[in-house]
Amino acid sequence: MVTIAWDVDDVLNDLMSEWFAAKWKIEHPECKITYEDLSENPPYRILEVPKEDYLESLDAFRADFSYKQMTPVRSVKEWFIHHGLKFRHIALTAVPFFSAGESAKWVLTHFGEWIRTYHFVPS
Repeated sequence: MVTIAWDVDDVLNDLMSEWFAAKWKIEHPECKITYEDLSENPPYRILEVPKEDYLESLDAFRADFSYKQMTPVRSVKEWFIHHGLKFRHIALTAVPFFSAGESAKWVLTHFGEWIRTYHFVPS
């Protein structure tokens, strides 16, 4: 049976979009950049901030209640519903150590019927 490795943030969920709308834009109301303008990953140069500031903001979002409330990407969830049982699945992501537990919980809450293992590299 084929095994598929899934990235968690920005594949299973819309982390960047959610973070940008719920955290960055609120904390930086002067920011005129739209989500569609974020064409680099990581986008700290586009945001015109030091990389550390960008990462701190993203990590704070992950630690916040907002991360827990994210919904899965609809098309991905639908794919799992229709095709998930045909494959084995693992989650693979790079998150700070302190948020790995919440990330794993999010994966198992939304995709635990199909994804049975969670692997992370501390970022």
